Amino acid sequence: MSKGKIRLLFILQLVVFFGLIFRLIELQLIGGAKNRVLAEENRVRREQIPASRGILIDRRGRPLVENTPYYYLTQEDKVKLLAREQALALSAKSPELVKLVIGRTYPFGESLAHYLGYLGEANEDEVEFWLHLEPGDLVGRGGVEQVYDSIVRGTKGWEIFEVDAFGSKVRTVGEQSAWPGNDLQLAIDAELSQTALEALSGRPGAVVVTEAKTGRLVVLVSSPSYDPNRLIGGLDQADYQRWLDDPDRPFFNRALGGVYQPGSTFKIVTALAGLEEGKIDVSTTVGDTG
Repeated sequence: MSKGKIRLLFILQLVVFFGLIFRLIELQLIGGAKNRVLAEENRVRREQIPASRGILIDRRGRPLVENTPYYYLTQEDKVKLLAREQALALSAKSPELVKLVIGRTYPFGESLAHYLGYLGEANEDEVEFWLHLEPGDLVGRGGVEQVYDSIVRGTKGWEIFEVDAFGSKVRTVGEQSAWPGNDLQLAIDAELSQTALEALSGRPGAVVVTEAKTGRLVVLVSSPSYDPNRLIGGLDQADYQRWLDDPDRPFFNRALGGVYQPGSTFKIVTALAGLEEGKIDVSTTVGDTG
């Protein structure tokens, strides 16, 4: 072999050697911290533990709600409700695609729908405003669920664990348990509310009953009503549109939003005002021609 070829081979070896040295320096010194973070993120995962909402109870101790786990497929911009068996099978392969949410079922259905409200997914504005909310979280919509959301909402926990090359959990590194929300006992009477809704028989109207001495609300029913259990997992768009187009407006709370003539009950107010101002006395009579 000629000296020229030997010299060229030697130069090529030097180039390869110094190239490897430079790459090693780049990986270890220049990009070492970044690479360690990437490796750690691939090895360690953090998952949230959902918190149960506090139970709502009526005046006689009857539970008005039940906490129920729901599993959602979260992929790109799509969110789909999954059966438990589907969720467990998918979670074993791709746990990052499955999200567990603690939702509600409502045993008294339509009779307490306007009073209790329901749960819905937090929108973008709510997620941006409230630091504790994330996309997919459920929040109160209307009624008690919305008014007392901060009280019955729990605090989410978390778990940090190591995974192997296949993404399977190896061991738990750290964990913070979730704190359930506060239970809340209400003055409402669930059975009496059912009776009131049945008495309306689907006719448009409202029934409101309060305790005379305390002013506590015993019944608040609006008819026609809707079944909040059908809103779980997102109502089919066609069904939702039928509710909106219904001339009887089942979503409208007639007990709070309706405008009605005060009727004879208001005569007590005007009589007391007249007596207090001295305009009338106990012997005053008024001709009421209707």
